Amino acid sequence: MVGCAAHESMSVPSRIRRRDLVALTVTVLWSVVSFLPAWREPEIGGVAILGWMMAVLMVLAPVASLMALLGGRR
Repeated sequence: MVGCAAHESMSVPSRIRRRDLVALTVTVLWSVVSFLPAWREPEIGGVAILGWMMAVLMVLAPVASLMALLGGRR
């Protein structure tokens, strides 16, 4: 089988790190809450709350990932 060698060389962790699990959970919950119908109509500064929540997620997710990456190097 051609694909077996590549598959066997891949290391799959048996458990997810706590910090990664927290980040994943927060991201999923934030996404679920932001798409609730209640956040589509109200506006802040002429922009729907959905837009603000998505903008915050687009800024904070890469920043949190970068901080985790740099923190893991120490």
